[in-house]
Amino acid sequence: MRTTLLFIALTILTSIGFSQETIQVGKEFNISSIPNEAVIYVYSGPWKSEKQLEIEALENDLSSMSYFKKLGSGSYPIEIDDYDDLLTLVAVKQGYLPVVKTFAYNKELKKEMLSLKMELTTRIFNLDASPYDADIFVDGEKMAHPYPFVMHLGENTNKTVEVKKEGYLTKTEVFYNQEGKTEAPLKRKTITLDTRVVHFETTPAEGSYIYVDGVKVGEGNAQIVLKSGTCVLVKADKEGFVEIERTYCNKEGSPEPPVSDKVSLSDRKITIRVPDGATIRVNGKEVGTSEYTIKLVKGSKAKIEVEKKGFVTYMTTIHNDESEVAPPAVIVLSENTPEFPEDESFSSSTESDVANRDFVMSTPDGMSEENAWKIVAQIIQTYFDELEQIDRETGYLRTAWVYKRYPNRTVRTRVIVKINNREPLKYSLKISSEECSDRAKLDSRDDDDFRPWDRVLNKYKEIISEMQARLK
Repeated sequence: MRTTLLFIALTILTSIGFSQETIQVGKEFNISSIPNEAVIYVYSGPWKSEKQLEIEALENDLSSMSYFKKLGSGSYPIEIDDYDDLLTLVAVKQGYLPVVKTFAYNKELKKEMLSLKMELTTRIFNLDASPYDADIFVDGEKMAHPYPFVMHLGENTNKTVEVKKEGYLTKTEVFYNQEGKTEAPLKRKTITLDTRVVHFETTPAEGSYIYVDGVKVGEGNAQIVLKSGTCVLVKADKEGFVEIERTYCNKEGSPEPPVSDKVSLSDRKITIRVPDGATIRVNGKEVGTSEYTIKLVKGSKAKIEVEKKGFVTYMTTIHNDESEVAPPAVIVLSENTPEFPEDESFSSSTESDVANRDFVMSTPDGMSEENAWKIVAQIIQTYFDELEQIDRETGYLRTAWVYKRYPNRTVRTRVIVKINNREPLKYSLKISSEECSDRAKLDSRDDDDFRPWDRVLNKYKEIISEMQARLK
């Protein structure tokens, strides 16, 4: 009768969607738990599906629930008629998915002593991530929030878990339920993202190198990795540009690093290298010799001059603007090149301490003033075609300016002779030598543009020595 009622109950439950597989046994059988430490409970409460009991075993301590009776762990003999011919067992062990099995008496098996197992094979644990809004991917599939969730690992399987969040370095872990591999967690596993990542970009990208604490890590873009508790110095550098530096920290009390940072290299850097002895001027101010680096902010310009005696002054104006001509990264000047040629006015002249100074010459005893003056006038006229003023009575002679034009300057020369003393007779001679940086200045209307020059053109350097020789 009891068997008939059991069959009817099972038929009804099956018809309403609660089908449940039962294991046919005789009056007695042996049950054992695997692993051996798993604890077996007998369920005696209202009917529940195996899935419902599995969930209940996951969420509760069965030892504290009245419908569950603890048998123990290991191996136990069972007499099924002690449980009204239908028996539900639940095996639990921390870190494993519970196993639920239902046994039914079959009179045809009453004399057989079966040995059955409650084998827990699926590992489980709660999987969580930090920060709370990080995403968890299991074998590439994104898991739904909220976390934690129960992670299942079937027997002899493994799963790859990735935890991702923008601005953090992704962490990857593989969990195993395989012999010889690292055992899966028993309760809970929280994967914490603690290494920050900054996506760093530069414009222009080509040729812009990125350094982290002095080590080159990329060109144009790079992932800046910030370990927990550290700070790094990031530098963007491109030849011809002023470098940009950023400091990012991943430590308590410091500003949170950005997810991404894009820097624009716009201020220019121009290095000027010149020959020894040359002077560098920027916007009219002397800034150095040999080498100097200019920093030119965007939208500005700089006038550069390089001067050295004996060479044509190098002049250029550099603009840092939107023009098609980009400023050079380096300006290198070498002597006797088209950019820095020899100054013809120097090769055509001699440095002289008599330039623009009165030089006094004596005449021999007994030489008359008339003869002396005649000699002086003759010598001067062999060098100068035009005399602007000559007066023997007063002993004064002045030539007109003679202009000589060179690629980088205009040089003008004239001579003034006057009696320095009549008794004894002496003359003073002055070679006026002046220059102007504008080669177009060629007459006396430009007097204000000329300045004394400490050199004398080679054409006129023998005037004094010749006069000294003739007046002996």
